[in-house]
Amino acid sequence: MPTISDMIELHLKRLMEEAQDKHVEIIRNELASLFDCVPSQINYVLTTRFTPARGFVVESQRGSGGHVRIRRLPLEKLTTLSDYLFMDLAPELTQEQARHICERLLHERLITEREAAIMTAATRRSSIPVPVPYRDQVRSCILRAMILEIVQHMPSG
Repeated sequence: MPTISDMIELHLKRLMEEAQDKHVEIIRNELASLFDCVPSQINYVLTTRFTPARGFVVESQRGSGGHVRIRRLPLEKLTTLSDYLFMDLAPELTQEQARHICERLLHERLITEREAAIMTAATRRSSIPVPVPYRDQVRSCILRAMILEIVQHMPSG
């Protein structure tokens, strides 16, 4: 059964798909009323599910009664995938952050479903049996190496 956060995320993504200019503007209080939740629940969804790693930018418009603009960040605007990689890939990544990056690359059709599955499996907690302080660093290095390998084998042009 989906959580309220899942339902809000799906609703916002549907709005994004329907939008001609690939951005939507919402009012937190109105969305909270629609889902019968508190506005902080909307904030939680925006800050955890609409991140740059997932391909989104969320802009709050001050003084406009809780208006928020959500924009999709197309990777084509960056000069290369490797630019994105080094701009967005932190030196430490949690399992969830790594999965979100793989999902984003898949969504942007820069990797195949098979590559996404392999990358996700390789960056799982259970695949990196090292002490916790180092696991997130190792995960970031593994993901970076895999993406660089994909970049090197992408057709030019």
